[in-house]
Amino acid sequence: MNTDETRKISWLHLSDFHMGKEGYSQTFILSKIVKNIKEKIESGHEPDFVFITGDIANKGLTSEYDSFWEHLIVPLDELMPTLLTDKLFMVPGNHDLNRNKNDAFDRTILLKPTATYFDPDEDSRERREIVVSRFEKYIEHDVTGYSELFRKKEGAYSTTIQKNGCNIGIVGVNTAWLCKDEHDFKRLTPGKPILENALSSLKNSELTIVLGHHPTDWFSADHLRPISALLGQHNALYLHGHMHDAWASPTYGAGNHFLNIQCGAAFQAHEADKWKNGLLWAEADLNTQTVSLQAFEWNNQHQEWVVNESAFPGAHKQGEYWKYILPRKMNAFYREALENGAGQLPGGWDINNVEMLKVNLAELPLEEAISFFNGAVPTWRTALSSSIPRRRIVQKATAIFKELSTSDKPIVGLISSAGCEGKSTALLQCAYDIAHANPDIQILRRHNEFRPFNHAAILEAISNDKKWLIVLDEADQEAESILEFVNKYIDKLGGRVHFLLACRDSAWIASSAVNLKWSSAQFKQERLTGLTQGDAELIVTAWAAYGNDGLGALSNTAPTRRATIFKEYADQESRKTAGNGALFGALLLVRHGEDLHEHARSLVDKLESVSIGGDLTLKDAITYIAIMHAEDQNYLCKDVLKEALGFEGGNFHSAVIRPLGQEAAATATSTYVYTRHRYIAKEIVKVLTDDYSVDIQPYYIKLVKSALALMGRGMYLKDLESWRYKLADHFMEADDSHLAIRIVEEIRDLDPQDSYTTTHLASLYRMSNRAKNAIELFRSMPGAPTTNRRVFFFEWSVSEGYSDNPFESATLSLYALSDDCEYMPLAVDRSIVLLNGASESFKKLHARFPDKEFLNAFHSACSLLLTCQTYLKQPSVSQHALAYGQDVERGLYKMLSTSAAIEHLKAAFTLCSSYVQTEAVGEAIGKVSSVDFSCLDRMAKNISSK
Repeated sequence: MNTDETRKISWLHLSDFHMGKEGYSQTFILSKIVKNIKEKIESGHEPDFVFITGDIANKGLTSEYDSFWEHLIVPLDELMPTLLTDKLFMVPGNHDLNRNKNDAFDRTILLKPTATYFDPDEDSRERREIVVSRFEKYIEHDVTGYSELFRKKEGAYSTTIQKNGCNIGIVGVNTAWLCKDEHDFKRLTPGKPILENALSSLKNSELTIVLGHHPTDWFSADHLRPISALLGQHNALYLHGHMHDAWASPTYGAGNHFLNIQCGAAFQAHEADKWKNGLLWAEADLNTQTVSLQAFEWNNQHQEWVVNESAFPGAHKQGEYWKYILPRKMNAFYREALENGAGQLPGGWDINNVEMLKVNLAELPLEEAISFFNGAVPTWRTALSSSIPRRRIVQKATAIFKELSTSDKPIVGLISSAGCEGKSTALLQCAYDIAHANPDIQILRRHNEFRPFNHAAILEAISNDKKWLIVLDEADQEAESILEFVNKYIDKLGGRVHFLLACRDSAWIASSAVNLKWSSAQFKQERLTGLTQGDAELIVTAWAAYGNDGLGALSNTAPTRRATIFKEYADQESRKTAGNGALFGALLLVRHGEDLHEHARSLVDKLESVSIGGDLTLKDAITYIAIMHAEDQNYLCKDVLKEALGFEGGNFHSAVIRPLGQEAAATATSTYVYTRHRYIAKEIVKVLTDDYSVDIQPYYIKLVKSALALMGRGMYLKDLESWRYKLADHFMEADDSHLAIRIVEEIRDLDPQDSYTTTHLASLYRMSNRAKNAIELFRSMPGAPTTNRRVFFFEWSVSEGYSDNPFESATLSLYALSDDCEYMPLAVDRSIVLLNGASESFKKLHARFPDKEFLNAFHSACSLLLTCQTYLKQPSVSQHALAYGQDVERGLYKMLSTSAAIEHLKAAFTLCSSYVQTEAVGEAIGKVSSVDFSCLDRMAKNISSK
């Protein structure tokens, strides 16, 4: 597992320690767990997270938690300096409670479906105190600080953390609320409303991990189904323990999948006992949508950790790991299977052989040829025509299959290139040449890139005894599925089935397909890079065969110079765009030159005449596509486009995507939709705005609303964050603050109480010198804001500061730092941002008012900033904090201790809040007169002790 690669998340899963059960044997096993982790880290595989799913103690005693801290947490903290700040997450189990306390409660009452004991509100919190109080020792000794929320109204914790380019949502629930005796089975619940609230608070989570102690089948029947539905809707990984053995199982919940992952017991018996002690390593790859698991157990005979081969089914084993499809991809496979039905060729595929394809070898009529030269997506008819030359890549890729007739295992050939470089044409030409050299072969080709590689349907299609060449363009998303297919059916396929693939270089790498091990097949890749002089001459000769219409603007150039000029343009474009679209960009420039605008105008005119149902035309579709591509915002997917168009029916690809490709207007990968080139996109936008007087701003807003509507209906959009935040930020950076703000205003109107959008909009107002709009937004938020997000109050503080409201600014900045705002561990970088804001507020207050408490607060913020600075070792604190540090070195001031600084900040909050006259501020912070900075205190002291 390589956590250095982006969009991969690794973790260590531990469970069931039962500290206090035995003495030496237990601490011995813990020392071996630490050693295993140390070896993993030393080999370059430090986990991103450490998840502990309950039964830390045996009887819930202080001495047991102290031993756990001493023998596991302290050694791990030394190995992983950020363990306590952003890696460690725990939940309690049935041994982490005082069973003698309130042991007479009737759980049948609490389990009634209509009961409200587990609602995430204050009234319910008071009512469930009868069970919460039994976990006091666990909560007090939870070193992460998250478990404090188990005794608050939330009843669970949830947080979204960015790691390796991914948004990871982590939820911790207590499945042991109702544990009391030997009859817990099917009489437990984490509280469906509690879980629902925790899951709904996750924002833009690409991978949702829920931690609990018990398997879901231990939940009460009345609670199991809705809880499974919630886990399914969020496509969660549910990590748990309790059963003392490793295990994993995809589970179905109300039409969606989630994945149960069970960890063995860290300690359940003496090392020589038949019961094994274990741990579980895991890695989720968000590019390939898979999770890899590896369970270990302690081997007494060899005194080492060994892989537990019996933990997971052999069918899931790939190399050293057991691999499962993540629930979101699992859903796609399942739904595709339902759509296609057993025994039917999947939609979006066709079957051909060399005799059937020979009809496409004729010359192209003028109109078809010009359309292809202008960038129309190739078909068998255009690609195989004698009018279209075969570039050098075709011969090289075809050579991969020269031993096809004698090969005893599948051959997999890949043609890769940057976008719009001609790989799709080469793919079809290569497929034909392979079939021509092997007349008995059948070609099964996917012509709809949005269709997945369905194992059952493909097997049905190739069930005869003939040889097959399976052809896929934009193969990045299906590469792993193809490899799984080869591995699974290698004995059945032998040398009878082979694969010809094409893909963009960037997509092949981004999807991690580049890392797949094709040991069961003969795999070779040929890259189409740049434009050779020979290829340039072939292409220009093909254009010239159609006279001036074919050559376009190049017809005015001497024949001996045409290919050279074309290649010079291609080389120039390659340097400008890193090869992406270089060939097509050069084609546009040399063939259209100054008439590119007219070319785009004629294209839009033609698209306006093609109806796609109702009042819609292809012009509506290309408008959405072009406005995104022109701004280099390349995350418009088919589903969002379809929603924006309000397109009804299931033939969207044939009605919209394919015709746009045939008109050389747009192209699609397996994920996104673009215009054929960004030059085209920009010219189309000019045509729309200048010639058609189209206001394109509402189109952006419609796209954003469409993405959010899909999300609201439960559809997973991996680019949701881009629609919610990045699109507006792009226009802000492009000096179009009006459009940026308008987009976010529309988003906020959908949910005025969404603190995330409110914070985002306020920051845009402030950056646009509209701080008064920002504070009005905060102050007029419907109802008293219920958010506990630090960034919300920090942005409010900054906005008040910009509007010259120093007491409001200072009060809010300190509140943002406090546990009263958000009881979560403080990351060092986030602490620096918050402390910079607080120091700025008190610097201004001290300059205006002769109260020494303001100076003390300023010095306190600066002292804490300098402490944080020693941890990060990079200049990220404010200049006045650095200046304070220089004054300390000169002996003008003394560096304050963490405890003294915290006390000064508390006093400053009390003082500043007494001056605040703004009612909305008082309501927002609950009119507290004093605040707690335990998280800040703990973070600063942890740094100081390093």
